This record gives sequence, structure tokens and C-alpha cells, in this order.
Amino acid sequence: MVQYSLAQVKVAKGSLQGYFNRLLLEPIFDRSTWAIANFTSLTSNQLSLIGFCFGLGSAVAFFFQHFILGAVLFEVMNLFDTFDGRIARLKNFSTKWGMYVDCYCGFYFTFLMALGLMWGVYNTTGNVLVWPFGFLMYFLLIIHFVEGNVAGFIMGGSEKYKETVQKETMGLLTRIRDFTVRKGFREPFNMTDNQHVLFFILPILFVLVDFSWIIVVYWVMVIGIVFNTLMWFVNYRKLLKEK
Repeated sequence: MVQYSLAQVKVAKGSLQGYFNRLLLEPIFDRSTWAIANFTSLTSNQLSLIGFCFGLGSAVAFFFQHFILGAVLFEVMNLFDTFDGRIARLKNFSTKWGMYVDCYCGFYFTFLMALGLMWGVYNTTGNVLVWPFGFLMYFLLIIHFVEGNVAGFIMGGSEKYKETVQKETMGLLTRIRDFTVRKGFREPFNMTDNQHVLFFILPILFVLVDFSWIIVVYWVMVIGIVFNTLMWFVNYRKLLKEK
């Protein structure tokens, strides 16, 4: 018996999506979530753990230089990482523990995939610069995520954080945010899209094209993430000084 309609599933997807997910994967997300909700008894936490296993498989594939396989397993992991939140919202089972499990798994599989990818690229190229540049990128990925969460904690929680940022953020950040939100997207260089570039696009480019293209994409990402992080740092400084 079908308990949830596709329309209900679409409502449960949340307000903002990354560019990669929204433009390319949304039809898969909607129909797969519908099937999981109606024909399985999987909980959101179980989906998070299944996604973690695929993330671990991606890390192992990168480690042994199977870059295409690692990229595919990352995308499967991304599917389950999206299913868990949608199922929780659809069935009204969203809890703080579930959010903790989701973030906990996210941090670990991001680290393991980054480590596996760095090791695989190093073994393929023999270039020791892979390690400092790789850890620099991992640090930049995490610092922006932590930056927003720390600011939210100080402001009094996620809802208070969203309310404050939406009402009081001014200048360039406001224009960027308002434009992307109207289109249903997150801000540029968000965590989700950065992961797609690092763990899907770059491994495939590494196999198919000249290594110089990877260097170009890498530095575009570094500059974009640093600029994004610094803009928000200045904005948080202003908001928190006024509190």
C-alpha cells in the first residue's frame, strides 16, 4: 500500500539544495525517497549508516587507485546521505540524535575519502606535494562548515542563526544569498558541491585528462572557498559584536 505520494516527498526535500544535487540528481532523489518510504522500513539513521559504508568503500577504492569506482561509490553515498534527512522529515522522525549521527558520519567519511584520494593520487604520481595541498583543501572544507556551526551555537541555535543571518546580513553576501535562495540553491562553494567536485569530478578528470586541468580546478576551489569563508568571517564578526 502506498502511504506517501510523490508530492509529499517533494515537500520533504528541504528548502535549499546544492547545485549538483538540484540540477542533476533531484529526479533520482524524489523517486528513490518515495520507494524507500513506501516499500521499506529503513529508518533515517540506518540510511545514514548505509551511506557511511558506501563512503568507506569510496575511500578504499581511491586508496587502491580505482578512481572511477571511488567516484561512483561517492555518488551512491551521496544518495543515502540525502535520503536520511528526507525520510526523517517525511515521517516526522527528525531528532537531534539523528542530526548528530548524520553530521558524525559526514565528518568521518569526508576525512576517509580525502585520505584515500590523497594516497591514491600520491601513489600514481609520486608527487609529495599531494599531501600538503590535499590537507589544505580538507582544512578549507571543514573550516567553513565549523565556522557557521560555531556562530549558530553562539547565536542560540540553528533557527535563531538562520533568522539573524537572513535579517541582518548586508552587502555582497546579502545579494549573493538572496539571488541563490530565490533560485532554490545554496550559496556558491557550499560543502555539498565542494564534495562533488573533489570526490566525483576531480577523480574522473585525473583518469581522463591532463593533470594540469586538475591543478586549475583545485586552485579555483581554494580561492573560492577562502573568499567565501573570509566574507562570512567578516559578517559573523559584525553580527556577534552587535549582540
